[in-house]
Amino acid sequence: MAETIKQEKMAPEDPAQSRCGKRLKSTQFTLFVGPSKVTYVIHEDVLHASPVLAHMCSEMTKANACPHLYLPDDDPDDIGCLFEFLYGSDFDSLSDAKDFKAASVDVQSKATDELCRIYMLAEKYQLGTLKECVVGKFDTAANIDKSPLSFLDLAKKMYDLILESDSTYSDFFVKTAQVMLGAPTLHSNVHEWIDEQARQAGRLAKDLFVAQRKVYETHTAQHQKDIAVWSYKFKHSENNLSYAHKRINNLVAHHGDEHGDECDWDV
Repeated sequence: MAETIKQEKMAPEDPAQSRCGKRLKSTQFTLFVGPSKVTYVIHEDVLHASPVLAHMCSEMTKANACPHLYLPDDDPDDIGCLFEFLYGSDFDSLSDAKDFKAASVDVQSKATDELCRIYMLAEKYQLGTLKECVVGKFDTAANIDKSPLSFLDLAKKMYDLILESDSTYSDFFVKTAQVMLGAPTLHSNVHEWIDEQARQAGRLAKDLFVAQRKVYETHTAQHQKDIAVWSYKFKHSENNLSYAHKRINNLVAHHGDEHGDECDWDV
């Protein structure tokens, strides 16, 4: 089967200016990516930025004098973005286009799908800095004023993918959702979407609740009423009952004396 060589894409033009510049004299590994075995040639010390890839390099060095790795389950273009980041602290994505927010829905969807895949690739190879880079691109691409449902749909997709222990995306989501929920008005479709998540419970619903709580701490009586409604929904969620009681008790303890008369916690 024919192999495509992508070695030339990886080497920075000026290694002295690269954060990896001092590591470019290490052994070069040949990586065969995907079913079609698209080929990358990457320096070993660059691969060592990932604990997973470092372990694979170590095992391969012990077993074989010819340094190579086979990554059959990864997408060649996505892994190329990962390597681009390891060499230069960033990677090109569809969301980087200057007119991205004015692009068609299809283009924006493709861009966010790409970022989702690269985020999960960063999770797979334990690259926290790459996850943070992807979240930064999510932040730039987010258009919560004009397209809050697109932001929420992306969040649903991400929460279906990320691990329970992952906080990089969830922290970003809570922060951005707080801004969205603090807007003077929200379209009825957004309220319906949020209500549906409350009924389903789960981690996304928890983090929406956290964002709503943060809004409650600093905003108007209407938001205080909203938090009471959420409290009721969580208390009656069979899937999330224990968490709901814990969260509500924390809220009451924190706000009970100051706001007790403003919010009926036992709706």
